[in-house]
Amino acid sequence: MNWNRFYVLAVFAGAALLGSCGDDDSSSSAEGNASGIASVATYDDLAHCTKSRSGEVVYVEDEGTYFECSGGDWTEVDSATVDSIQAECSSSVEATSSSSSVKSSSSVKTDVADTAKVEIVEVDSVTVSGFAQKGPFESGSIVTVYGLDSLLEKTKTKFTGKVTGDVGAYSVPKVALPSQFALVEVNGFYMNENTGKKTSGTKLTLSALVDLSEGKSVKANVNVFTELEYARAKQLVLKEKYNVPAAKKRATKELIAAFGGNDSADVVATDLSLSDTGAVGKSLLIASILLQGDLSASKLGIRLGKVDNLFASTGSIKNDSLLAEFADWASDMDDAGKFDSLRANIKAMNLSSNVPEFEGFLYNFWTTNYGNFWTTNYGLGECNKDNEFYVKKNDNKASSYFEKLFACTGNRWHETSEIDAEFGVCSSLMEGVYKQSASNDYYACHSGKWHKVTEVEYRLEDCTAEKQNKYRSGSFKHVFCLPR
Repeated sequence: MNWNRFYVLAVFAGAALLGSCGDDDSSSSAEGNASGIASVATYDDLAHCTKSRSGEVVYVEDEGTYFECSGGDWTEVDSATVDSIQAECSSSVEATSSSSSVKSSSSVKTDVADTAKVEIVEVDSVTVSGFAQKGPFESGSIVTVYGLDSLLEKTKTKFTGKVTGDVGAYSVPKVALPSQFALVEVNGFYMNENTGKKTSGTKLTLSALVDLSEGKSVKANVNVFTELEYARAKQLVLKEKYNVPAAKKRATKELIAAFGGNDSADVVATDLSLSDTGAVGKSLLIASILLQGDLSASKLGIRLGKVDNLFASTGSIKNDSLLAEFADWASDMDDAGKFDSLRANIKAMNLSSNVPEFEGFLYNFWTTNYGNFWTTNYGLGECNKDNEFYVKKNDNKASSYFEKLFACTGNRWHETSEIDAEFGVCSSLMEGVYKQSASNDYYACHSGKWHKVTEVEYRLEDCTAEKQNKYRSGSFKHVFCLPR
């Protein structure tokens, strides 16, 4: 396989063309390969024939034959089809050469080293191991290491292993591939940290782009960060000409920043696990919690697919609908007092003796902002002694709880009622106070809550010891003040 094409493919117009059209190096393929058609060494090196690759034509060198992706499988094609593809490639390359280059979707400055060519090396008899965690995948979950083609898509070459134990540990031995860049996939049920229970029904698949050039034993964790990093890294390699190691680092920095961490950390997602207790590990834990929310495994898979696409193209998770979903869930958990149970669930997974403090981030996330992007969610602002007992509305139109009322008490925002908005929060300072509403209903503040009372009770609110056994005139004639 011509792995040098990893770093020049970004000049082409789209994924379909990338899969069918080669570059100038294609002339070095075995005799009989038409110029402009991508090539691989063997049939086993062909990527999976998916819908997105439909119509691609690739030359297989050891067979001296062209294959087209059609109907979910690679089939041999005749010379007429090859000539047609070649003509399309020629016109497409001319058009692309005259157009402006694709601009980065992020403000991150590209360093020369980020686009420098990285030598492709074969790997042989490498053991790949690490932790497969959403929460931890259950023992017996299948882990597969795939070879990758020049588009960072899986080939048919694969090696398998299994998760063992309770914390998601896995190992895949004797991996041998023509390139050091591979994809690790885990598929199975996992421990849901938000419910404290193992998932059932639909199994979840998470992926990780790995570099196997570190030696005969390579550590590579699989988690929600690696899933998103893989999607983003492909975009950076194919569209912005990054090399794979640089693409992984940039994608991880963007992920850490997106979930409240310091993006100066020099790590890649495959280095991280839920057992990490530092600031970077905290970002991964928060991402795992928020992405899961109250979803089943199957619905989480759908959400991850959408976030994959968003993060791949923008390097962020800034989307009003998505962030409102996260905020609504965090608000529900906070209102129900479930942050403590969430911490207990995570501690019960026995990943670390010290679980990072994530509760403050989740609280700030739904009330005001999240992470380094400082994006407003409910727009409530800080709750402190200066605005104690204030009542505000959720002003996020994307939220399911748009215009719901929240009161500031005890330095925290809490869901409250229309009565609190009209009369003020029923606090200890207002204990025993009676009020008449705009709708002519009557209320009394008692034990932190406004209670509906009768008109008589309202009229008798000032029946103190000094006034006992005395009459008072009112709209209903006379009221006699009796000892209570």
